[in-house]
Amino acid sequence: MVKTKAEKPWYKRWWAIILFIFVGLIILGGLFGDNNSTSNNNPSSNNQESNSQVNDCVPDWQCISWSECSEFGKQTRTCQDNNNCGTNSGKPAVTQTCIYVVVEPEPITISGSGQQASEYFELEQGLSIFKLNSNGNGHFSMVLYDDEGEYIDLLVNEVGSFDGSKLVAIDKSGKYLLDVSADGSWQAHITQPRNIEKSETPLTLSGNGQEASDFFYLKNGMRRFSISHSGSGHFSMVLYSADGDYMDLLVNEVGSFDGSKAVSLSTSGNYLLDVSADGNWEFSIE
Repeated sequence: MVKTKAEKPWYKRWWAIILFIFVGLIILGGLFGDNNSTSNNNPSSNNQESNSQVNDCVPDWQCISWSECSEFGKQTRTCQDNNNCGTNSGKPAVTQTCIYVVVEPEPITISGSGQQASEYFELEQGLSIFKLNSNGNGHFSMVLYDDEGEYIDLLVNEVGSFDGSKLVAIDKSGKYLLDVSADGSWQAHITQPRNIEKSETPLTLSGNGQEASDFFYLKNGMRRFSISHSGSGHFSMVLYSADGDYMDLLVNEVGSFDGSKAVSLSTSGNYLLDVSADGNWEFSIE
């Protein structure tokens, strides 16, 4: 009698074992995949919630007042978000352009009688014009000093009554005084012009004796000036800009004078003359 070999159950066969292993790997892969997906989705959800919180924050901007207009034509301020949202959304401007206007100092008047050293007074850097007069018969002089005793300029040195003016370019702001020699009453009226509008250019300026002229407008480029003087003493004429910058010595002679001077100007603007003379003088722009 022939014995037959008993067949193995199907689940013990090699192909069934491989199938079980394959199915098990698929199930395990699905489980870990779901965990990773869930893990990856959580940060996104958190970010969305965080972004939602940020988007819900509305900045409350509060700004201080604008600063004074600087000489460069700019104003600044600072602005703060009271809600600390951490964003610049809706933040107001913190800089803006402006027109810088120089505040012109108030005029100063100093008066006295006879020899006297004046009280200190304040002068700012730039142009100062001294309008001077005296009713005495003898020597009249006036010297400008700073508070450190440094000589600045001789404003007048005449004999007899005087009515004239003197231009002085002040190098630094500070305290100054006048040292006066006179035998009568005298007065000094000081102005410091700053906001000078464009002046119409006169063809001719004229005067008598020592004087700081009115302002006049000159275009840049080469300019020719005709100059005359009818006196017998010292005659000089200096050209200054409206800022008090020395431009050129136009004439420096003794006695009568009739001549001309060419000057090259780099900038268009207002100018004026500082004249020392003992007679009639004339200045023509050609």
